[in-house]
Amino acid sequence: MIKIQFFSNFKLNMMIFLLRSIKNTPLILLIISSILATDISQLPAAQIRCPDQFLKNGMFLLKKKKTRDALSTFNQIVHNFPQCPQAEEAQWQLVKYYSNVARGNNSDEYYQLASDHIKFYLFYWPKGIYRQAVLKEQDWNQRSLAPLLMRKSIFISLLSLALLIVVGLTLGSK
Repeated sequence: MIKIQFFSNFKLNMMIFLLRSIKNTPLILLIISSILATDISQLPAAQIRCPDQFLKNGMFLLKKKKTRDALSTFNQIVHNFPQCPQAEEAQWQLVKYYSNVARGNNSDEYYQLASDHIKFYLFYWPKGIYRQAVLKEQDWNQRSLAPLLMRKSIFISLLSLALLIVVGLTLGSK
């Protein structure tokens, strides 16, 4: 049966109660959390044993080009199941995604996001199975970011020089 409740923030929240004959398995909980679009940390901890299905769901969403949903799923795995091996793989997926986007867009914002995810991975899994690949991504990102930072530094230098010339001309004309 389905029960619908309205909360004070006027957000419709569907609460699904399974019949007693259906066992609460992680797959059923995944389906329920997908329908509700809620944070999986709100589900009873005793019913969630391992995030295998969540990781599979994230990979499926990534293949279907639903990147926002996939990234959200990976972040939920990392933050809600930090001790499970799937959290390491989810963090690796985040590192790969943001590194690829940074190189594709040549954007320092995405390089910063990739760098943050790399640092997070190396902090929590210093001897992880993806460590070498993460270090390679870190090196690649630093080398790709160097020309971008050089262009910014040249632009700032030229802007400063132009400002000094304008100030000098203004003061010299008085």
